[in-house]
This record gives sequence, C-alpha cells and structure tokens, in this order.
Amino acid sequence: MALQKNSQNSRYLATANMNLPKQASVVIHIATALTLVGYCIFHSLAGEPLIAGLAAISAFAALCSMVAKIRDRPAGAWLLAFAIFTGLALLATSWYFGYRGLIMLFPYVAALVFIFAVRVAVWWGILVTLGCLFLTHNSMPAN
Repeated sequence: MALQKNSQNSRYLATANMNLPKQASVVIHIATALTLVGYCIFHSLAGEPLIAGLAAISAFAALCSMVAKIRDRPAGAWLLAFAIFTGLALLATSWYFGYRGLIMLFPYVAALVFIFAVRVAVWWGILVTLGCLFLTHNSMPAN
C-alpha cells in the first residue's frame, strides 16, 4: 500500500510538509543507511541474526526512500517501513543486550519528529521507549 501525498494517511507523515532540499535529504538518507548497514554487519558478526536482519530491512527502506526522493515520488510508505523496522530492531536490541541496547533509542525518537507529524511521533516514541524499557528487564538478574 503506497501512501500518496494526497491520501488521508499523509496527514500523519510530516515529510509531505517539509521543505528540505533534495541534496540535504539524500545526504541524511545515505548517513542513515550507512549507520544501519554498520549496525547490521556488527550484529551479523556478533551472532545476532534477528537484529542484523531488522537493521538490513531498515537500511533497505532508507535507500528506497532516498531513491523515491531523488525521483520526486512519494516516499511515505518507505519512511513508515523504516520507522517500523528500526523500532523493532531497537526492541530486539533491548531484549538481547538490556540497558546497553538503549543507546540508539534517543536518536531514533528524535528522528521520528522528521518522519511523522508531532503528535504521532510523540506517541510512537513513547510506545517504543516503554517497550524498550520493559524488554531491558530480560537481562537483569533474578533475585
């Protein structure tokens, strides 16, 4: 399901209203994809295929969003996929590594403001943050 600029769902995506220059958007997309690819490689080598796979899917969504931006096409569906799979990767990281998995939570929540409308970004950020905090208890020793 592709989200179009004039669809009802576009009111939840902030990207339709942003006037970010195309070159700046491409640089941000490339930096994001490279970070996620590095995250994917690290977790592949560390033996965590779930986190590596989710990071790879997120990087793919970021690159597809970049291509859509370059071609002046709607990128809302790709940004939504990016947000979902990156959030899932953070949840899995919190499950496997406990509080050490929270290090990427702040940049993720801050990036949500640039993807979604503020109200949606705040609620999505709260849900992912609470989920990560809940899942960090997996690594805590039982008394």
